Amino acid sequence: MSGAKGVTPPPPQGSSKMSCQSCGSPLEHSTATCAFCGSRNTIVPAAEVPLQHQRGEGRQVTKTYQDSLRSIQEGIEYSAQIHAAETRRHNIGRVLLILIGVLPTFYLFHWGLTQGRDPADYEESLTAGITAIRDGAYPQGHELLLKALIQRPDFAEARIVSAAARYAELLEKPYLSTEQQQNHLHKVYSDIHFVVEVEPNHPKANLFLGLYYYEMGKIPEAIIAFQNSLDHVSEVPDEEDRKRYSQTASAILKRLRAVPGENLNLHSQVDDTLDDDQKQGIEVPFGR
Repeated sequence: MSGAKGVTPPPPQGSSKMSCQSCGSPLEHSTATCAFCGSRNTIVPAAEVPLQHQRGEGRQVTKTYQDSLRSIQEGIEYSAQIHAAETRRHNIGRVLLILIGVLPTFYLFHWGLTQGRDPADYEESLTAGITAIRDGAYPQGHELLLKALIQRPDFAEARIVSAAARYAELLEKPYLSTEQQQNHLHKVYSDIHFVVEVEPNHPKANLFLGLYYYEMGKIPEAIIAFQNSLDHVSEVPDEEDRKRYSQTASAILKRLRAVPGENLNLHSQVDDTLDDDQKQGIEVPFGR
């Protein structure tokens, strides 16, 4: 009889047997209260889930925890790559800015050392250096001549005077150690080579180039240099210098061609410690 007390209503249509989620006891329908443990169940029976959802169709798979960690790691690596690229680009830009700023400054500094100096500074250093060498103060003289070279590194005059000063000390001080002699000869060649590279027929430079070859035992090369000096000695502007260089080159050539290995008995123009025998030798010019 409908609505009578004590009559249990039928389960909802489409319900199926199912168990309590807490204790596993049988339930009459999905929303029933478990008679055993009293838990309220809200189970959706399999029959009520759409068929396509049961097969996995139409459902978007969500990321797992590992997928999220992997995505984070990829993002970090990508950010690191972008940062590294930006850092390299920034460093290159910094180097370019430094070069753009430093090169003009270096050029101006170099110009100041060479062309921008007061000519009086060069003349003062060169004259003082020559005076010191004539007085026998070789260390001070070399230092002053080096200062003149720094002020005018492209001047042939300063380089020839510097080479002549080195060779004068070699002649005046035969007791120098082998290392000191080689050091002086190296500097003679360095200065003279600079001049003959620019002016191959420079008469003064070729005379000292010949002296360098003579000291190194290269007699054929020495003869060529002395002859070149003699051939162009007329280009020396000062008459006294022209005469002195001509006499020296002629005397050396005569001796070397007669006896190539003969000791030339050379002495410097500034050496005031010569005995009578040494004064009979060949004088090597010194001065401007």
